[in-house]
Amino acid sequence: MAHTEQRDRQRVPEWLSEKLLAHRNQHGPHYGGHLSDHLPMALLAMWANGAGQDALESYATRYRQRLDPPVQHFRHPPTQIARAVGDVGAYGSLLAYFDREVARVGTRATLENWLPGLLSGWVRFAFHPVIRLAYGIRFDVASEIVAGLAYLASAGTDQALQALADGARYGDEPLSAPPAPPLDEPFERRYNATVASGVLTGRVVVGPDNRRRLAELSLAVFNDTQDFFALHMVTGTHALGVCVDAIGMEADGLLSAGLLAAYVTVGTPRFDPAAEPRPATIDDEHDAKLAFACADLARSLGSKAFERAAQTYRSVQPEKGERTRDRD
Repeated sequence: MAHTEQRDRQRVPEWLSEKLLAHRNQHGPHYGGHLSDHLPMALLAMWANGAGQDALESYATRYRQRLDPPVQHFRHPPTQIARAVGDVGAYGSLLAYFDREVARVGTRATLENWLPGLLSGWVRFAFHPVIRLAYGIRFDVASEIVAGLAYLASAGTDQALQALADGARYGDEPLSAPPAPPLDEPFERRYNATVASGVLTGRVVVGPDNRRRLAELSLAVFNDTQDFFALHMVTGTHALGVCVDAIGMEADGLLSAGLLAAYVTVGTPRFDPAAEPRPATIDDEHDAKLAFACADLARSLGSKAFERAAQTYRSVQPEKGERTRDRD
């Protein structure tokens, strides 16, 4: 297997870029009603982790069996872009809009023009829109940058979370949250109820070395609980960092507010902040994304905790067979 630190700095090969573009043009961001299509992110993570073309093509063939039939996306941008933001059904027309914008001004300018206004929705759909966008940015795949922007825009902004972020105070007690029982409902519904409830008002804290500290706390939650949605706190934190770094944006308040809201949404599980990683097997796509995110965070944050996690949470070789849990 190729060493991750070398592999993910290489330009994505043409065959993979073509496969990602073809997939984006044939599928929406969800399947089965509300489940997120992980295939583009999984292919990039697995490629970064060392998987070869044959293994990835075999995995893609198996994964597509769970997706909805191919669709014909709208080929024209929305008549009124403001009305399309927050409308999941507008994803296809938003693809056309962001394709046009990237062709007109380039990916960097498009990100600079749109990300600051959209990132309040970074926790929506269990972080998947911002994760997909981050993979497009991280691997410099224009079609995936467009897909991620369209997904994030269709998920919509989150003014309630933005208000919590704007009210953040400086302190040293992150993830200080009231206990909350986990609810037997989809993550999105639980999250919206949490943010709207008022229980987080006055609790959002921005501390010293905020990104590293919160990333490592999120990792500790997953290390100790191995909760499925706690895993997304790790990969979502990685994704937000990639996105804001791409445009030089400051987002400590949104990071603190979003992670606190997610932590309460998953039931405020008790955890040991010093918990060490243990081998985890979720499914192929999540294992690959977790391994890549940990390796990337180890480098970007200079974190020993993420170095140990990257060594432990190694992705499963896709040719060994697909395992899946359709929960998000």
